[in-house]
Amino acid sequence: MPKHTAQIKKPAVSAREIERKFLVAKPPAALVSYPSAAIVQGYLCYEAGRSQVRVRRVHDERYAHDEYYLTVKGRRGMVRDEINVPLSRANFEALWPLTAGHRLGKRRYYIPYKRLTIELDIFEGARAGLTLVEVEFPDEARALRFVPPAWFGKEVTQNTAYSNRALATE
Repeated sequence: MPKHTAQIKKPAVSAREIERKFLVAKPPAALVSYPSAAIVQGYLCYEAGRSQVRVRRVHDERYAHDEYYLTVKGRRGMVRDEINVPLSRANFEALWPLTAGHRLGKRRYYIPYKRLTIELDIFEGARAGLTLVEVEFPDEARALRFVPPAWFGKEVTQNTAYSNRALATE
């Protein structure tokens, strides 16, 4: 079985996020052939529909390496502001206890698709069984032209119940 070469994406320090999100009708076969990472994230503060501040650990098992981020997101929907600030492990560990009760865990697979990367998330813990995909785009026009593959299910980009913040806090 071939190993895929999609890269685990590192968040930009400062960016505008243009993203669409979908439920998964049927995941592609052989998910284990794609690169993946174990992700845990917790929310420090949030105002529904407006802004959120979270901390995240991304564990890349290929290299037994962890990366840590503090992320601030504004607005909701397909286009929003996003600032990612790298954290040291010590800073992440100092902030993590403040997220108690507002956390989620997931396995993220990185699937190459037409010069884009599909991020397939399989949730763990209280959300076990939920599988979503996110696709980020370089611009709004490309996002609006995107035709999802047949294995994607219903689009939930505008449905706040499927935001990571809502999944972690509600």
